[in-house]
Amino acid sequence: MVRPCTSHQGRHGLTGDAVNTAARLLQQAERLLDGAEAHDRLVGPPEAMRLRLAQGRHGEALRLADRLEDDARAEPTLRSRHHVAAARALARTAQAGTDDATIGALRRRHDQALAARWLHGAAELQQAPASVTARR
Repeated sequence: MVRPCTSHQGRHGLTGDAVNTAARLLQQAERLLDGAEAHDRLVGPPEAMRLRLAQGRHGEALRLADRLEDDARAEPTLRSRHHVAAARALARTAQAGTDDATIGALRRRHDQALAARWLHGAAELQQAPASVTARR
């Protein structure tokens, strides 16, 4: 059983069972969409990054962010740039705490997610600075 990292435990209903269910469903979805170029390269990685961050597997989330950035390099979109930057800021926050620059990056990504109506991502980004402050 996978357990969410401390900063995500209990947030957004993330418990070990919820994270394991999400991992299982992500694997099923990946099998269904295997070979679908747009999904494999642009849609799947943000969900996989979110799951890896919730599991506390920050290194894997960062590798997925690098891959998404590389895949979208020829034609970067707001969505791909946002998810790469958000995953990096969330991983940096979870791994090393934060400074004013990191909090600023999280807030900018939060505002961007709200403007794009990516509400789930906005909620995660909004809660990240508070969870770091609470750990200090």
